[in-house]
Amino acid sequence: MAVMKRKLVPIGVDKVIDSFQVYLDSLFIGVDWVMYPRVYANPKKENLRSKVPEYFEDLEYYETFMDDNHEMTSFFIVSPERSQKNGILKTKMSLVCQASRLSDLFPTITHRADEEFNDEFVNSFMNYSSSSLDYTGMTTEIQNVYREFDKNEILIDDMNEYYVVRFNFNVNYIHECLQ
Repeated sequence: MAVMKRKLVPIGVDKVIDSFQVYLDSLFIGVDWVMYPRVYANPKKENLRSKVPEYFEDLEYYETFMDDNHEMTSFFIVSPERSQKNGILKTKMSLVCQASRLSDLFPTITHRADEEFNDEFVNSFMNYSSSSLDYTGMTTEIQNVYREFDKNEILIDDMNEYYVVRFNFNVNYIHECLQ
């Protein structure tokens, strides 16, 4: 049931993200999960100083904040800072995961399953074999997870069925022109 939005011909950091997305697709089998690739911090139309996460597809931008029509959504954010040494580019990347119905994801657990949610992802990161990605930790709470974005229109609280978390990585990659 996962819907994976992918770049058609990913290169650079998008190629790293695409491979990681394919790997993560098997994490929550049967879950209504929309997986977005790298999003952009774009200005809102009504307030150009405020930014929202948006996915670009078919010449249009689509906001990727939590959508409670789905059990879970996720997207990647890549730092605008990218250093280079000996042809290897380095940057920071985050995977933002947004669960709108934790009890659907963990139906046998009677308490709030936020740590179980984290554990599923962290275990998968530890089993992912890639020299491109290094998991560095996680960030919780809406104000921290969405730190680059305008949070004024977020109508949910990070409690009960809702949960947002940001998993952080260091990324190393080579641009196609350097291969």
